[in-house]
Amino acid sequence: MSNTKTYEGEWSADPIDDKEAHYGNDFFNFCYRACHDENLFKEFKRHPQFTSIVGSDVRSKRYAEDWLSTITNPSIQKLLPLFASGDSIGSPDLYEVEQVGFISPGTVYHASILNDIIDKIGDISNFKVVEIGPGYGGQAKVLLDYGVKHCTLIDVKHVNELQKKYLTGLNYSNVDFWSNKNIKQDQWDLVISNWCLSEFDKQGMDFYIKEVIQNCKFGYFLMNMWDEDRKSFLLNELKKHFTTVETYAEGIKTHINENWVLIIKK
Repeated sequence: MSNTKTYEGEWSADPIDDKEAHYGNDFFNFCYRACHDENLFKEFKRHPQFTSIVGSDVRSKRYAEDWLSTITNPSIQKLLPLFASGDSIGSPDLYEVEQVGFISPGTVYHASILNDIIDKIGDISNFKVVEIGPGYGGQAKVLLDYGVKHCTLIDVKHVNELQKKYLTGLNYSNVDFWSNKNIKQDQWDLVISNWCLSEFDKQGMDFYIKEVIQNCKFGYFLMNMWDEDRKSFLLNELKKHFTTVETYAEGIKTHINENWVLIIKK
């Protein structure tokens, strides 16, 4: 008998408007094409079919400056030039930052998320991390640069392929790429999910809680979930497995609606 699990449930690219569900298929198809077309791969971070889902790399300079202002950890500040090495792939928008040079808003955003994780959870050096819905792997790169021991990235097959192409192209080897149709049993120190867990239906959230999240000591989630029914369901299910389940308002607003941060601890 296989000890792997296949994802159950549904993901919506827009949790409010089902009419926008085609964005998800367009995104998956684009990731496949970008992995097999070097011209597309060279500019994938600015292509509309990609940025409709993962768009932090084309945010304005104001966002980059606002996110930069939240990075107060000296260790993270010193690592910004290393984080920015990922901007050599995918042609993101770049802005010049004093003492750093040119850096993308997406990389600054991922660094600001790392800063917030450490503020709320503590130092994560040498952690084993699992990420649900990791985009192109930008957050994983920042975590690995910081000193995380290993990352497991769970996503749809074609998006996994893009993450692998991106991270192996930057010479990262301490990463596993798991299709959502082949999730294995493991234990992690930290689970993260930036704007992905919140876009699943109840069945999808329940699946990831049982197969991944409950096998972690800590969790950090950025949430674009605005309906109280799914939010109450998620928080109640998490309280069955974690002693601490806390929510915070998003620091720098990225949406007209009220996004939020979810922290869990064993």
